[in-house]
Amino acid sequence: MYLKNLFIKNFRAIKEASFTFNKGLNIIIGENNSGKTAIIDALRICFSYGNQWRDIYIRKDDFYIDVENVDSKNTSIKFDLIFEIEKEEESGLFYDLLVQKDDKQELQMHFYYYIQEIKGTEKVKYKIWGGDNEGQQITPDVLDLINFVYLSPIRDAVEALKPIRWNRLGELFANIVTDKEGNPIDGDKRDVLAEKITSYVKNDNDWTNLIEAGKNKINEHLNETSIEGKEQNIEIDFLPFEFRRIVDNLRIQFPFFKDDEIKGDLKKQKYLQISQNGLGYNNLLYIATVLGDC
Repeated sequence: MYLKNLFIKNFRAIKEASFTFNKGLNIIIGENNSGKTAIIDALRICFSYGNQWRDIYIRKDDFYIDVENVDSKNTSIKFDLIFEIEKEEESGLFYDLLVQKDDKQELQMHFYYYIQEIKGTEKVKYKIWGGDNEGQQITPDVLDLINFVYLSPIRDAVEALKPIRWNRLGELFANIVTDKEGNPIDGDKRDVLAEKITSYVKNDNDWTNLIEAGKNKINEHLNETSIEGKEQNIEIDFLPFEFRRIVDNLRIQFPFFKDDEIKGDLKKQKYLQISQNGLGYNNLLYIATVLGDC
């Protein structure tokens, strides 16, 4: 399926607008402050509904205000999304959204936001439904089938790709579901991969000896500075080798030499870090990483 129609009402500077999309690439062109960002944000709000990590919500400032009427009040915001069905099985998969239009079927999602005063405080309330009957709930399983990627304006591609928690590179590896041979990578497989690293490090004598030496030095000083009879010893261990923490610490590097130049001797290879790379290429790298987990 693909999004065929979008209807927006009373959202930011848009009083009422409708859009028709084609399958594949669609480009929105317009002057500054003409509502392009509002269109994208409307789609983000709708497609991220039910997502635990959503980063955009409807606020009171998002309700349309008639600039020609000083007494105008906030009105309700409404988004209507119409999807074109391309395969027969989509009618069953997205049954919560299904609508019969004469001899044709389509999928619909509707979002309705309004302001309600509760004990003197204005709060944004909402109703979400599928199909053409208000009240038809959309189950989490159906929402999980709607996949989208929002590529935000890139301010600092290097910062976004740093090996820190929840970085884009980690997101890519966390969302890979099959390896290069097509074998599934599920939760159990990820646990096995993490356990391999845990086993390797904890069974390496050099590492265990180093950890033990550091622990002994700390305990020695703790004993010397503690009240006699109340000494406490500590243990030192690695952080849990969880799959997500491992992939979050992967980093991107650019090799200087081609494989035929180093002839398999990786010790001769030198690398360029992304912070040393050009801004334009880093932006392309970031885009490729985002699109990689689609």
